[in-house]
Amino acid sequence: MRYAIAAVIALAALAAALAAPAADADDATSCDIGDFTYTLNTDSGTAEITTYIGEGGAVTFPATAECGGNTFTVSSIAEGVLGEKASAVTSAAIESEVQYLPAGIFRNCTALETVTFPSTVALVPIQCFDGCTSLRSVSLGNITIISDAAFRGCTALEFSIPETVTQIGSESFSGCSALDAQLPSGLEYLGPDAFSGCVSLSAVFVPGTVRIVGAEAFYGCTGITDLTLGGGVANIRDRAFYGCTGIASVTLPSTLTALGSQAFGGCSSVTGFESDSSAFTVADGVLFDSDGTTLIAYPAGKDADSYAIPSGVDSIEGYAFRMPSSASLKTIDASTLASVPSYSFAECASAVSIILNSSVSSIGNGAFSGCASMTGIDLGDSLARIPVRCFEGCTSLTEVTVPASVTEIRSIAFSGTSGLRLDILSSRLNVYSDAFSGAEGLRVNTVLDTSSWGSGITVNQDLFTMTVVLTDDSSYEVQFHAGDATDLETPVRAGYGFVGWIGKPAVMPAQDISVSADWTRNIYYLAFDANGGTGSMEAQTVLYGINTPLKPCAFDKSDGVFAGWSLTADGSVVYTDEEMVTDVASQQGETVILYAVWAEPDYIIVFNANGGEGEMANQSFAEGVGRILRPNTFQREGFTFEGWALTADGSVVYTDGQFVTPTSDMVLYAVWGGGEPADGDSSESAAAILAVFAGTLISAAVAAVAYVRPRM
Repeated sequence: MRYAIAAVIALAALAAALAAPAADADDATSCDIGDFTYTLNTDSGTAEITTYIGEGGAVTFPATAECGGNTFTVSSIAEGVLGEKASAVTSAAIESEVQYLPAGIFRNCTALETVTFPSTVALVPIQCFDGCTSLRSVSLGNITIISDAAFRGCTALEFSIPETVTQIGSESFSGCSALDAQLPSGLEYLGPDAFSGCVSLSAVFVPGTVRIVGAEAFYGCTGITDLTLGGGVANIRDRAFYGCTGIASVTLPSTLTALGSQAFGGCSSVTGFESDSSAFTVADGVLFDSDGTTLIAYPAGKDADSYAIPSGVDSIEGYAFRMPSSASLKTIDASTLASVPSYSFAECASAVSIILNSSVSSIGNGAFSGCASMTGIDLGDSLARIPVRCFEGCTSLTEVTVPASVTEIRSIAFSGTSGLRLDILSSRLNVYSDAFSGAEGLRVNTVLDTSSWGSGITVNQDLFTMTVVLTDDSSYEVQFHAGDATDLETPVRAGYGFVGWIGKPAVMPAQDISVSADWTRNIYYLAFDANGGTGSMEAQTVLYGINTPLKPCAFDKSDGVFAGWSLTADGSVVYTDEEMVTDVASQQGETVILYAVWAEPDYIIVFNANGGEGEMANQSFAEGVGRILRPNTFQREGFTFEGWALTADGSVVYTDGQFVTPTSDMVLYAVWGGGEPADGDSSESAAAILAVFAGTLISAAVAAVAYVRPRM
């Protein structure tokens, strides 16, 4: 389709030539009239403008030519009519009622500012204004077709595209950096590169009459902030909107069935995709094919520092993660992929870490090329080869271990890296001679012969093993060279805090060594909630990994019996009273709340003041479970509490705070001693008073006998 309009023009010119009356050589004469040289056809009475002979400035192409007393109608204009004077023309008006203009008629008219077309011309020819860097405005009349490269490089052009236009050819407005125009509502054809480099375009509405958006049609249009794709658009070709850094959102119309490679690549401000088309699906702003098995594009402007590729995805389109180093995405978890497709993560300049499946079997060409922020990668233990351009341009890559399974490193695999250390575990390896071309400061640790691998490679063949012991049943090995810094990742262990490494030197000695992780147990807290009961309990401090008894429950509830502890307010019993517990929590300083669980009581003891004052809550009991009676809180002025009776006038059965195991509901009556007698008790009180009085008299007599008056 790129040259479809050129074919239309060629056919139109051929038709015009066939339609014109044939002239003998004797019928054609040449004549210089004013600013032009004409070829006159005396038989047809027509003239062709062949050469401009004026001095430049404003140029008018006349409708007629007067020669020898005869008037000739201008029917055509020859190709290259302006010749060497092209750069001197500042404006042009075509008064001739020609139907066609020659290709490139104003090409490289660098001083040309304005042009007026006749109403008889329907097509702007190929390269008509190509390179007219001063052209500001054009009056196009009834134009319907704008041919390939018609306005290419017209950097000053500012005009509205006529609504009559139905076709815009390839590169028609390419490089028109000042142009901010709308597409005609009836546009049917939009060619490749039609508006590439039009950085002043701001709002683009692609009408539904356009079925195909040509490849790179809006490539590098950085000023576009508002993009609407009309219903009717079915195909968006490769890189159609590549590098449109101002676009923030993209909605695919319901009619879209095909999307070319990197159609929205380099659109660094896109925060998410939306789709009304059944040919595509969107999850969390990420674009997939209809069944979600192919990841098509990750929005480069998405505000997320990590992304995990969903399970079920088995393919990623090339450059799907293309984004600048300033993007938010830093970590990509690709561990669900059995293999990594070609160029899938290429140019993801912001990613520091890309996590692969430890059993990844193959990696496609250029899979990580241009990942300028990536510092390292684990290639697992099943990879067969490192492909062409795999890590090309990974300028921050510092260390890669080539597993023993790798048998081949192909061309330009590590080209453009800087300061990379390559630990090669393979014992049999074919390395292409240009695998490390352009790599600076490369250090290779291997026992293999590297003489054919290229120059500038520092080889260290003495590897030593550090055995890293994490716990009694967990350890791993790391290989270092003598003199290497022994940097190890900080380990994590549930319930413990990492203190440091025991036996780890700052640099690796020239021997195998073993180091151990030093751990301290985390402290956590158990808080107790009465959960409807009364009383208070202090939190309990517990050491992780130590079997510890829970504090005895100190809560009470008048209508409930403590059944145990739950982890939620409405949960069931998880721990019984004073049960031994281990590892209820694991984090340092973590607090777990235990909620009292209350059961219906089997028996209730009610406390009666029996003449005293105050209130005491009932006490609940479970079958066969004894408890200490509530301490008495009743008071009676002039009396002393002596215990509890089973009747109002009974004697003491239970003392204050006695341990009891009831077998039925009970009412306990306070028993009071001493004080004034109550009504009806006068005889007993009198007797008591007499007894006290008698005792007093006897004491007095004894005192009198014992007293001896001193002599005077």
